Amino acid sequence: MTDGPGDVSMTNNCLLASAAAGETAGIAIEVLRDASGAISLANDVGAVPAQRLHEDLMVLLHSNWAAVSDTHRWARAVAESLPLAKSNLIASASSNQPDVGRRH
Repeated sequence: MTDGPGDVSMTNNCLLASAAAGETAGIAIEVLRDASGAISLANDVGAVPAQRLHEDLMVLLHSNWAAVSDTHRWARAVAESLPLAKSNLIASASSNQPDVGRRH
C-alpha cells in the first residue's frame, strides 16, 4: 500500500499499528514471526539493522499486544483449536534475561 511517492507501509509499521489497535478494540492479535519482517532503519537518532529490529519488535509485541509464534506452532494451535499463549509486560520486564549490550 502506498500513500504517496516514496511512502510505503512496512511490516514494522503495520504490525505495531494493528496490534495496538487490536488491543484497544478487544481483539486478540496473533503475529507469525517467520511470515513477517522489517527493514533496516537509520535516521538522526540512530540505526537498526533489519534482523535486530524484527527480533526486538517480536519481543515487544509478545510482551503485551500480541501472541507471537512461528507458522508451524500457529498451524498446530489452529488445528487443535487452542489459543496461542502470550506474555505480559510485567512478566517480560521481570524475566531473568541478561541485558546484552542494549542501548536504553
